[in-house]
Amino acid sequence: MKNVTSWNNLDKKIFIIPRAIDEKIFHKVSKKIAHSKIKKIDPDLKIKPNAYPIIFFPHRMDANKGEVFLPKLCELISTRYPNSIILATFDKKHDFKIPNLISLGWIPTEYMKYFYSISDLIISMSLLPWCWRCSSWCR
Repeated sequence: MKNVTSWNNLDKKIFIIPRAIDEKIFHKVSKKIAHSKIKKIDPDLKIKPNAYPIIFFPHRMDANKGEVFLPKLCELISTRYPNSIILATFDKKHDFKIPNLISLGWIPTEYMKYFYSISDLIISMSLLPWCWRCSSWCR
């Protein structure tokens, strides 16, 4: 590889760019504090004390984030874990008729940390890869 010019000094051309996460907003809080904040945000949201696992799907509907797999995933999880809850940030109008799925609707960024903090598992599964070169979903 030394003879290939594009490989020469490659280590000087590679840079690590850390993901831009605002740690002032996104930081873990205790589950007790998170539950109390969530009750203030949405008093109607009922999370049973014995819910396990609490799974968070923080994506909008129709965003190619794997939402088409969610009904089957919910079915598989609820079979193995009957007390499971899946919290999704879909509009409440999207009704999959899945008993353990709770559509939360839009959650403001500053409150997302509470939902991340109470969750035992976060699901993130894109169907299409993001193209950094053209800043769009590859098709």
